[in-house]
Amino acid sequence: MSEIILGEPLASQIRREAESRGIGVESLIETALRHYRFQSQREKIDTESDWWRTVSSEIRARYAGEYVAVHNKEVVDHDRDEEVLRKRIREKYGKPAVLLTPPKAGPNYESLAPAWPDHECSLQHGLHTACSGFEHPFGRSG
Repeated sequence: MSEIILGEPLASQIRREAESRGIGVESLIETALRHYRFQSQREKIDTESDWWRTVSSEIRARYAGEYVAVHNKEVVDHDRDEEVLRKRIREKYGKPAVLLTPPKAGPNYESLAPAWPDHECSLQHGLHTACSGFEHPFGRSG
């Protein structure tokens, strides 16, 4: 077990919060960290989806009928088979959120999904759904 030393008043605040919730300090910190990571991944997916929406129709046309993977505001892979693409992305990038867009289903519609099948989509943006790869901070998939 590693030890982290926290100064006051932070250490007291953490202890009080844990006590008020009836959980251990380590459990509180673990939950807070999961929440932070989950939110960070959601923000990344938001950024990726905003970028994808600005990509020209000419560039999007190159990927007609294919799932597209977007990472760090760049198309990093594409494939007609979603599962094949998910596996490649997972092997190459691990767990960081990578946006997947399925083949265009109609005007103004696009569904954005995580690059791994064990997480469900949960963030709604009008007609857009975005996902992150981390567990939901309260135990649900996100």
